[in-house]
Amino acid sequence: AEVTVALRAAAVGPVTDPETELIELDVLWDDVFLFGGDIPDGDFESPGGWTYVESAEEIPWTGNRRSGEVRSGNRAFWTSHPYDTPSAAGSWGQVERGVRIGDPDVRGRWLLDEPDGMMAKDGSMFGNHGILVGMDPADARVEGKIGNALAFVGVDDLVDCGRHASLTSAEGTIELWMSPQGFGDILSILDEGGSGLILGQDGAGMIRVVVEEGGSAVLDVVSAGAAGAGAFHHVAVTQDGSGARIFIDGAESAASGTNSGAWTDHLAPGGVVLGQGPDGYFEGLLDNVVLHARVLGADEILARWEEVNPRGLWHLDEGTGTTASDSSAYGNHGTLSGMDTA
Repeated sequence: AEVTVALRAAAVGPVTDPETELIELDVLWDDVFLFGGDIPDGDFESPGGWTYVESAEEIPWTGNRRSGEVRSGNRAFWTSHPYDTPSAAGSWGQVERGVRIGDPDVRGRWLLDEPDGMMAKDGSMFGNHGILVGMDPADARVEGKIGNALAFVGVDDLVDCGRHASLTSAEGTIELWMSPQGFGDILSILDEGGSGLILGQDGAGMIRVVVEEGGSAVLDVVSAGAAGAGAFHHVAVTQDGSGARIFIDGAESAASGTNSGAWTDHLAPGGVVLGQGPDGYFEGLLDNVVLHARVLGADEILARWEEVNPRGLWHLDEGTGTTASDSSAYGNHGTLSGMDTA
């Protein structure tokens, strides 16, 4: 049978190497829905349109063409020419330049870099965009650790990132940059049945992670170290099924309390809220909040910290003297030797 497709090419079939320059794929037109939206260097109006697929073997392709949100799938294929005429099911087409459009294990990436407006865009492939609630963007959007950040006053302000099944997983990692002014709940992943995950701080600034199921805590741990007020800290919490681990500024901080393999896969589905938990609101700055469905290794977490906190940073712009000052947190200052400083 032949069917007419109003938009551009759709193709599925065996893919052994998505980076191969030229791949022949079986073209299947039935029940095809293509994503639109802001796709770099691609559209559906000219040759070389972008198409999306759930996997190399699965059909149909699904999505929301109006909003451009990628709700499933992790590959995009650059088509060598448009298909705007009827084509027989099972006919062959050419697909070039297989491109990964996003890490499927990143379920939410809120950089919070927008210069204005009420949206906190999700940079993951799942489009879990957040909406600012109780916040004036003119006051809330401030300089952060990496680009901009959001300033929370701790009264009634939060970011609602919606409810979608992609926001929950059996294991994973939550990471963020924060500069607290007061200690309380930082973010929460909650369902309507009284279950959820809460990431926050106790009264002394220690990181606390609680997972509740049916109103009862099945995991409740607190870090040995604190993330003090008035400075940016990188915080990461991982769960690999054997227990939660807490990292502060690139280093693991021993977790004490009731630990278990609980995470967020029992939530149906969980709604992510930045800046609020059951016990109150966050006061301070949040930046680069990322939700992973995989466990980041200790080396990856350290790399996140060192990416913006290098072991040594010598600008060499002192102008006088024999000292090359290290601007990093490690204070590895250098001394000029055999040089005429004049």
